[in-house]
Amino acid sequence: MGPARAATAAEALADEGCTLLVSFGTAGALDASLASGDLLLTTRHPGATARNTGDAAQAADEAWPGSAATAALIDALAASAQAALPGVRILRQAELLTLSEVVEDDTTRRSLARQSSAVAVDMESAAIAAVARRRGIGFLAVRTIVDTVSAPLPPGLAHHVDPWGRPRATLALALLCQPTRLLALLSLARRMATARRSLMACARNLLRTDISTATAA
Repeated sequence: MGPARAATAAEALADEGCTLLVSFGTAGALDASLASGDLLLTTRHPGATARNTGDAAQAADEAWPGSAATAALIDALAASAQAALPGVRILRQAELLTLSEVVEDDTTRRSLARQSSAVAVDMESAAIAAVARRRGIGFLAVRTIVDTVSAPLPPGLAHHVDPWGRPRATLALALLCQPTRLLALLSLARRMATARRSLMACARNLLRTDISTATAA
């Protein structure tokens, strides 16, 4: 989706009276210990959205203040997710970095890991959090790891998917030209399935949880 579309959607939800914005989706690992399917439940993010350059890590670290109720919500989600997903690592209030581009190359990933305290990266959370802060409503990021330090995204993949992550026709042509890419895509599909299981478990738990108290200031 990206930061601009995420901010637009968040503004629309706030206009409809939403009192808690949840950045729900996938992320890429910067911490080498994270595996596909691991979960981040956090309100912490750098305060600016940047490109995939060294200045991304220079963004001011603006930890979302949150509330005791939001912390309780995170604890409840973590407990229920751990019960549903044995073996999955769940990180609470770890820092999540937001960039405007996909991190594909290993050099950039390792550079970001060295220059920031973030454990993972996505493309939407900081933009959604900025809307929440400006509108005076709650914020929570629920992100599951897909690509990792040891298993990054296939090179060039970002050019073959649309802003919603759907494959473009150019992907078929790329596979015809380089059929060996198919193995990397199959591996990515398996990791995405693992991540999806974690997200679905969190979604079910969110639906069962009374989040009204988590929107209190």
